Amino acid sequence: QAVVSTQSTGDEGMANLLVCLSGNTELAHLSVNYCNLTVPSGALIAELLTKSAIAILEVAGNALQCDGVAQLVDVLCTQDIPLKSILLADNGIDSHGKGSQRGPFMTAKIIRRWLTCTQYLELCDLRDNDIGDLAARELMDGLTDRATAGLENIQLLVTCRIDEDIYKTIQSLGKKSKGGKKKKKKRKKK
Repeated sequence: QAVVSTQSTGDEGMANLLVCLSGNTELAHLSVNYCNLTVPSGALIAELLTKSAIAILEVAGNALQCDGVAQLVDVLCTQDIPLKSILLADNGIDSHGKGSQRGPFMTAKIIRRWLTCTQYLELCDLRDNDIGDLAARELMDGLTDRATAGLENIQLLVTCRIDEDIYKTIQSLGKKSKGGKKKKKKRKKK
């Protein structure tokens, strides 16, 4: 596990980390939370994932915004990367990014494409991003696509600042299956 969290590494530090960790087949967990990463780091992280064995990625509290997240997830859609967990909470996935070419809806469409095809993912954390109802509905449809395709459920965490019905549906679709029905206990007669 490599933890660089709460360091002011920025995009330059991420580029250096890419050089250091490329080809590393031992590292399974990378945490770069709150490291002042911005849009360019999305492509750098994606490149690192294609050149390493990282299965758990924590990138919360940065400013990847819609464009950086889209760059990252687009690579996940096209490469067979066995990523089990990705934490993208509080990354400015909203319509407020300066110079952003994509908004939350377009980013959600890319995430939906990945949710629909990945066999490895167990957790995707998008909390504390103001994605809005349209993007949330797109993510909800991605979970529905997974169920239709017979893929395992994943836990998708989103902000509660969306339509209540969409939020509840995402929560219900993302619950882990328990592996069958519970048997009722028989009461003993006295």
